[in-house]
Amino acid sequence: MEEQRPEHFSEKYASDNSEYTSPSSLQYRLSPEMTIAQIEKELRGGYHESIIHEGQEKLIFRETGIALLNNFGLQAVMRRLRAIINSSTVQGNMSEDDFRIFMEDFHNHLAIELMGNKYEYGINSNGDLKSIINTITYFVRLFLSRTIGDGEREAMKVISKETYRDGELSQKKRGLLGF
Repeated sequence: MEEQRPEHFSEKYASDNSEYTSPSSLQYRLSPEMTIAQIEKELRGGYHESIIHEGQEKLIFRETGIALLNNFGLQAVMRRLRAIINSSTVQGNMSEDDFRIFMEDFHNHLAIELMGNKYEYGINSNGDLKSIINTITYFVRLFLSRTIGDGEREAMKVISKETYRDGELSQKKRGLLGF
């Protein structure tokens, strides 16, 4: 029996990792902005939608639920996260033990900060508090796990080699006069 594949499936995509090894993917991998924005959306209780207004694309926030904390609390939490989720930290090198210890410390300090500022940050219930801590911890864990065993730097070496090789190949194809 032949395997059924979606109509949009292509053999190229099944075996080619070029979309992950292109120069633009290098920029994407190092940029933490998507991760930061996703955390903020989760805490605000909504999502961003892209619209075209007067010929320009704009992002607008659509509320789908209740924010888990007020704006003051959100800004305080996001400030802390930007110190951890950034292009410099993702290029770090942690052992699995260092990573585990860091995550335990991060989780504990985040919980202490949020519990200590629960009313000032507008956190309405212990359920919301737990949800905020878990949401942030999950995102930070996934983002920083790329540093274990020099993982992100190794991946970047592959991207750099692929980019160089592709550039070198395209130069050879052009010939002496650039055709």
